[in-house]
Amino acid sequence: DDMHENKKAMKYDLIQDTINIRSYNLKTKWEAGSKYELEIMPFAFIDIYSRNNDTIKKEFETSNPDNFSSVLFSLENAKGSYIIELIKDKNVIARKFANGTEKLYFGYLDAAKYRVRVIEDRNNNKMWDAGLYLQKLQPERVAYVKFLESGFKLEARANWELEQTIDINMLFNSDDE
Repeated sequence: DDMHENKKAMKYDLIQDTINIRSYNLKTKWEAGSKYELEIMPFAFIDIYSRNNDTIKKEFETSNPDNFSSVLFSLENAKGSYIIELIKDKNVIARKFANGTEKLYFGYLDAAKYRVRVIEDRNNNKMWDAGLYLQKLQPERVAYVKFLESGFKLEARANWELEQTIDINMLFNSDDE
């Protein structure tokens, strides 16, 4: 088997996920369509109860970049801060933050249909706030983008690069949410 004959250690970075803080991403220079083996030694992870992992070995293969899609969103008429989220099957797949009118790139997306949610982040804390009744603060506004071609779903296909414009004025002043 080729995988076991060509074993070699690789340099990598282990980076905590910004959305799910109990998840980590392994960053290194992956080769498309290559096979790898990840080996995690005992005591590499210890939980709050002092329990540790045993040896973990996982074989996997990297995907070809041609199997993915990317989307570039251009925000128009954006005054203030916004959170842009891609949602697939009720799960937030990717999240970006924007201040004013700018372009946001979402890369390496699975070929699928996504909903795009825009949250007006009035206090710039990078999360949705429900408002405070006693202080007469309204919740931050949330809207789903409706695309001309496909309604509320954005279709990302393999090896496609999409460009979409989101007009913030139209989005938050629309009646068909």
